Amino acid sequence: MYLVNPLSRMKVFVKAGVNYNVSVGNNKEVTSTYTSSTSGVKNGNYPFQSTSNCSVSPVLLKGSYYVPLFSARFICGRSKLEFSYWPATNIEEPTTVEPTAYIGGTVSNPTFKVGTLGLLFYFSLFQTK
Repeated sequence: MYLVNPLSRMKVFVKAGVNYNVSVGNNKEVTSTYTSSTSGVKNGNYPFQSTSNCSVSPVLLKGSYYVPLFSARFICGRSKLEFSYWPATNIEEPTTVEPTAYIGGTVSNPTFKVGTLGLLFYFSLFQTK
């Protein structure tokens, strides 16, 4: 953490670090479950309706991973405003798929990345020095 202007009434901090994330539990998969419903008229023909349900578990997550962290904090009296940024990080367990149509090698899965951009506001009830 670095204090940019120590003598000003509004203080500005800039910080960088590393965050270590751990997956808790045995089920470390991202599961997508959805239902869709469509109704209307298609090409002027009679009305139609269709519904579908699906549950997909395409991604197996890593047990743990590191993420860099960057942020800036502005402090004025008892109020604090912080902007934080975690760059997109691949959190998928490395796996390979052997397709039947492709003979002679393996093809890796597409990566699953997660990143964060945050805006936080703090207000202290008690005055601190």
